[in-house]
Amino acid sequence: INPLTFQIYPGEDSSRLYYEDDGLSFDYREGKSLTEKVGVSRSAQGITVEDSARQGTDTPPPRSMVFAIHAQRNRPTSVKVDGNALGAQVTQQEFEKAARGWFYDSDKNILSIKVPDEGRPVTARIE
Repeated sequence: INPLTFQIYPGEDSSRLYYEDDGLSFDYREGKSLTEKVGVSRSAQGITVEDSARQGTDTPPPRSMVFAIHAQRNRPTSVKVDGNALGAQVTQQEFEKAARGWFYDSDKNILSIKVPDEGRPVTARIE
């Protein structure tokens, strides 16, 4: 799965547990799998998306993670990941090629944020 994409529909604060195994074998019976928790919250300052550190014994191959945040009527003024400003991509094609960044699709009202999946916690703040 590359990129691993989380479709997020912000409303009330919520979180979900993501589970993954190799999808081919029965190794999950012996605990070879991973989980992570993805949550979203709203405040007067904007939206926060949090992804927990990966838990489990399975390690996927190198890939990206995309947080696709739906129903965003306005282009964000700021997107930060782990406190660092993330660069905007001008086109969907640039976004798909980039290792990290964000893209706002004004036709679909979707903000997409891309970061490498390194198995560590990630916090994205959108203003």
